[in-house]
Amino acid sequence: MENLASDKGKTLDSTHSLQLPNDGQIFIFTGPNGSGKTRTLALMTDNYLENIRCSSDEISRLICLSGTVLDKFPRHDHASYAYFGRRTNSNMFSEVAPYRRLVEYIMSDCADWEKRATLAKSLLESISLGHVIHFKFRRGRNTKDIVSQAISPNLDITIDLSQPIHKQRSYKTRLKQLKENKVHVSGVSFTKGERKYDIADLSSGERSYALSILAVAFSVIDHSVVIFDEPENSLHPKWQQTVIRDMWMAMSKVSSGSKLIIATHSPLIVAGAKNRLTYIFDLGSNSIWSQSELFGNTSDTILKEQFGLISPRSISFLSLVRKCLKAMIEMQTNPQPFRDAADELLATNVQLDRDDPLFLTIESIKEAREALV
Repeated sequence: MENLASDKGKTLDSTHSLQLPNDGQIFIFTGPNGSGKTRTLALMTDNYLENIRCSSDEISRLICLSGTVLDKFPRHDHASYAYFGRRTNSNMFSEVAPYRRLVEYIMSDCADWEKRATLAKSLLESISLGHVIHFKFRRGRNTKDIVSQAISPNLDITIDLSQPIHKQRSYKTRLKQLKENKVHVSGVSFTKGERKYDIADLSSGERSYALSILAVAFSVIDHSVVIFDEPENSLHPKWQQTVIRDMWMAMSKVSSGSKLIIATHSPLIVAGAKNRLTYIFDLGSNSIWSQSELFGNTSDTILKEQFGLISPRSISFLSLVRKCLKAMIEMQTNPQPFRDAADELLATNVQLDRDDPLFLTIESIKEAREALV
């Protein structure tokens, strides 16, 4: 595969980053801003699309999700490719845009529809959303007369995930009209309790989580690849920790041989992927793919181990502070332990605000260390 250039003109060795380990199922890219995570995902997407065009047996469907409007995924109209981002063909952004493709999957009466719907219902309920989804439609351009002869002026339909799709009215007619571009999705709403909420009235985190759940539950088939850029955006830390778990659980229930590829800045996203399934690649270093050992770890541990960032409240940092303070007691008679401990602490280069309760403590340690010849 070709190398991928970064913003600063450096070359990323994508030979290792783009060739996924054969025994992995979840693959996570980390790295600082500008290291090429989004561009790496875009290049992988192009490669997979080329395989699809060449009728390769490698994958059956490619699905792209994005937590950011700055993704670089293409918007090709191909039966084996689904882009569920918010960008439109006019380079505008719309919360409804992903559902214009997703609704076709939701309304497709596949053999395992009820299993998929039950799965989606359960996951939506876990974030306090109901199992009824309302879709609003508008007539396509130059089709008003044709459509008005076939159906009533009210084009809206409701999908109830607790009922078999073949028993729900209008879905076959609407699905046919969608594929013929006679109607288009113009709005989506969900239920919370007894109330109906337009998608714009949901929080950005609810919108992101719901879309992720529905996209995976209804569009993934055997040997699919799901690529997700920055899934953590707008999500509460609790949801950051569960979103990958929920997505992979859904993928494993509705497909076999599928892969999930993620780019993230979040230690909680990393912590939510099971070790035996997951490989991690840090684009900010000269590393190679390594099997994850971070599932269930604290954010401080992952920030240190994977992101190279030490928190002033991490266990390792506080341990170094305690070590220094203990060594200071005997500094007059045996200065070397304090010298070593202080050097180790100060090498972390943790920057504290003057209002931080630890600021004066660290300053005192600095002064004591400087006083030692």
